[in-house]
Amino acid sequence: MEPFYFESQGDRLFAVYHPASDVFSRRAILFCAPVFSEYFRTYRYFRKVAESWSQQGFHAMRFDYFGTGDSSGTWADTGPERWMSDISVAARELRDVSGCDTLKVFGTRLGATLALHAASSGELGQKTDLVLFDAIVSGRDYLHQLHESHARLLAGSDVRTRKVLQALPGELAGFRRNDDFENQLHGIDLNEVRLENIGHVQMIFSSSQYVDEQLIRRSDDAATTFESTVINDDCDWATPSESALQAPQIAEWLRKCLQ
Repeated sequence: MEPFYFESQGDRLFAVYHPASDVFSRRAILFCAPVFSEYFRTYRYFRKVAESWSQQGFHAMRFDYFGTGDSSGTWADTGPERWMSDISVAARELRDVSGCDTLKVFGTRLGATLALHAASSGELGQKTDLVLFDAIVSGRDYLHQLHESHARLLAGSDVRTRKVLQALPGELAGFRRNDDFENQLHGIDLNEVRLENIGHVQMIFSSSQYVDEQLIRRSDDAATTFESTVINDDCDWATPSESALQAPQIAEWLRKCLQ
């Protein structure tokens, strides 16, 4: 495991590289993390997944988008459009670090959504293969969920804390965001993405409630190949951030899906 920084648009992004157990491997996979509290809930979980895949012969790289984690910037400086650009830069960085010409992309929640957007643009290469975990289909619906989480956060706080949070400009679910963040999120809808430049897509869902039938029907008509699997596991994304993700059955599926 090798932590390092790389540059995107003149800013420093933090990454962790997990070299393949086989130094001659030509296989690589890029992790696209979820955001807000889901980033913290899944951090340790996906570190273990990355370690597992590196032992299977994949050069794996996790990274933090601009304004998140250990990368430069703040939440108030960033948003989905910047994160999609960061994914493209991170893909080039992984190719340089690993020496692999092609790579797979693994994304979770909004990270899965952004990964599919980036891949469809062609900036990740031709016929990129993806593994998408509980992808968020509608940015508008996701924003509604964030506002509900923010309301629960306020309701569960003491009076003094509630007043402080209510007075903070741009506060949402415990994080600050810029004025354009909601507009960018509103514009995200996987059912409007042109399914081009994409190879094989493996979609894993922790519950049938995350399956979007319209997206599945669209994938049947696309030139690419989609495979969807529902594995009922403990992935209540409404759980507070201090509750780390467990989901052992999905971890086992992820371990096997690249074999």
